[in-house]
This record gives sequence, C-alpha cells and structure tokens, in this order.
Amino acid sequence: MLKLENLKLKIAYWIVSYKIFVKKLSLIILILIDASLVSFSAVKLTQFYSSDKVTFDKTMSQIISNNIDYKTYKRKNKPENIRTTEVDAIALNDNKYNFVAKVQNPNKIKWVAKEVEYYFIYNDLKTKPKKTFILPGEKKYVANFNIKSEQKIFKPKLVISNVQWRRIKKADEKKFADKIKKYINFKIKNAKFLNAHLLGIKNDDEINAINFEFKNNAPFDYYEVGFYIATYNGPSITSINYFLANDILSKEQKKIEIRWHTSIPSPDKIIIIPEINILDNDIVMKKDNIIGFPK
Repeated sequence: MLKLENLKLKIAYWIVSYKIFVKKLSLIILILIDASLVSFSAVKLTQFYSSDKVTFDKTMSQIISNNIDYKTYKRKNKPENIRTTEVDAIALNDNKYNFVAKVQNPNKIKWVAKEVEYYFIYNDLKTKPKKTFILPGEKKYVANFNIKSEQKIFKPKLVISNVQWRRIKKADEKKFADKIKKYINFKIKNAKFLNAHLLGIKNDDEINAINFEFKNNAPFDYYEVGFYIATYNGPSITSINYFLANDILSKEQKKIEIRWHTSIPSPDKIIIIPEINILDNDIVMKKDNIIGFPK
C-alpha cells in the first residue's frame, strides 16, 4: 500500500515539474500534423491539375458517350398490349344488343393488368366506359349489356382506352403464379342448355337457360365470385351473360341456373369462366364473419 502511494506521488510530481514542457511538445506535434495535411493537400491538388485532370476528363467523356439508351431499354421491357381475339354483337328483343369480346393478357408471368378501361364503338357511337382486370396469361370476356340501337349492329369494335400495369418482381413470379392457382381453383361441370320446352314452360319460346355445377376447391371462403357464361354455334358467340354468386364456401358445391328472356339457338359449345380479383384483399371472408380464413 505504501509503495502504491509513493508511485502516485512521484507521477504527480513529474507532471507538475514538466507541465510546461508537455504543453510545448503537444503544440509542436499539432503544428507538424497540420503542416503535413496542408502539404499533402497541396501536392494532390497540383497533381490533379497537372496530370490526373486529363484522366478524369477522359473518363467522364467515355461515360457520357456510352450513356444508357433508356428508350430502347423501356421498349424491350414494357408489357405487351392486351389482345382481342373475338368481338360480337348479340341481338336481343326491343332493339337491344349485348356486346362481348374475348381478351387476353399475353404477358404470362411479369405483368398484371390491374385496371383495364374499355368501351365498344358501334354505328359511330360508343358505350359508357367500363373497367376490369386481367391476370398474367389470363383469357376472359368483357361485355356491355342491353345497348339500345334503332339501327342494326353487325360488328362493334372494342377499344381499350387505358391500362394500369403492375409488374411482378422477378423474385415473386413463382409465388404470384402459385397464388393464382390457389385462389382460382374451381371445377365446373354438367353445363346444359335448356329451352322453354325442357324448362316446362309452355307458349314462350323466348325463355332459355344454362344449368351448371361448380365446386370451390380453393382453401378460401369468398364473399362473391363472378362467372361469364357464353354459348357458341361454330366460331360465333350466340349469347353472353354474367352471374355473381354470393357466399361461396371452401369445398362447397353449387348448382346454378341462369335464364335468358330472349331466343337462343341450341349451342354446340358452352364456355364458363370464373372471375376473381386476387389483387383485392377483401374478396376472402374475414375472421369475424360466420365463415372465413383458409381451411
């Protein structure tokens, strides 16, 4: 203990004795450091304006001359336009028509058409704009119902006036494709055309119906699911309808009947396409409803 106290006293005595010397030494060291920094900066500045500046200017010139062609890049990476494969006008009673077109998103992986605005042109007129969505690679119908026209309509024209695209990130492409398969998983069977006679309705040839069954194989309960129903004779669409089914439970099977109050020729083909907007977070029933989360 005594030795420790003596050591402390010696250190304190040395600091007091050499206090002025330590201050001068510190000041000299700081001056030398500042001088070194100033000298280094002066040398580098001189070197830059003598030789390095030539190299710098040359490098910048090469960067400018090799500038990226963003227009070409965007052109090569932009989504392909929505395709139209079929367009028809279907005559109804009272000078009314249903317009229908089959469209496709040719971008099978990267791009979702999250909002597609469209209208039909006929006899120098146009229908009111409507909106839909088209998933990657999806084929679906778009339609406009009960269009009044005193003049006969032979072939309307579909105009897609605006498309809002959403790009799927490279890392999410497989995940999004799996999501589509998981959400839109319906088995549709036993589609039948029934005329008035088969429906048991006498003296009314204007009543027709399509019956079909579907099963929701998705692990979700839905508030609503849309179905486009089209009939064909050869390559021509002879009728189009849209049905909205409500409260569809997972694994539930339902039988649907949709009636037309207009004459439809007996079809040789019936196409039924379900429509679910998987970009809408509110399509699946919530937990606080009677039914809800994935099973």
